[in-house]
Amino acid sequence: MLFLDAARFAENACLVTQHEAAYRDMSPRQVAEQAFRMADGCLMSAKKDGIVHIGGFLGMRDSTLAERCELLLIATEGIPTYGGLAGRDLDMIARGLTEVTEPCSLRARADAASHLARLTREAGIAIVEPPGLHALYLNAGRLLPHIAAHRFPGHALASSSISKAASARWNWAPSTLAARTRTAPRSPQRPTSWSGSRSPDGRTGSAT
Repeated sequence: MLFLDAARFAENACLVTQHEAAYRDMSPRQVAEQAFRMADGCLMSAKKDGIVHIGGFLGMRDSTLAERCELLLIATEGIPTYGGLAGRDLDMIARGLTEVTEPCSLRARADAASHLARLTREAGIAIVEPPGLHALYLNAGRLLPHIAAHRFPGHALASSSISKAASARWNWAPSTLAARTRTAPRSPQRPTSWSGSRSPDGRTGSAT
């Protein structure tokens, strides 16, 4: 069976119209519809191309498989008709799935990513080409050529960036931060008064 990861379906459809000659006369929505027709189902994290704060869904053509999934859904998420989501979130998903394939929306995202990519290149920072529509990816292999691929240069780059950003934010060197962590005094956290139950130090009471 073929299931699509549909989290970025609109972005992928847009990129297909840009880079695949056979699809250049089609809209992103038409490309997406064709892709879904070829699949047996999909998994969707709607926080991406659904343009919502929370939620997602699992779609499939096989009714027998869908019934089996519904039984598990009831035990883990909620009733199949809403999956634990509020009505407002369901309305937002329905609207977002329509609006996300609008050419003007995708063009705005592409322009923002392209602008950031240009600034990054001008700064001499290697990125994975071509840029996508929702993010840029730094080319860790080129930025850290002394680290072999099996040593995960991407993780090394991310860790180093976070460490340097934290040091700059708090004006602490990593060694100073470690020293302060070791020597920082611990002050006991204790409620001001108790009544009705037993406290950690043996007194009876409840926190007030």
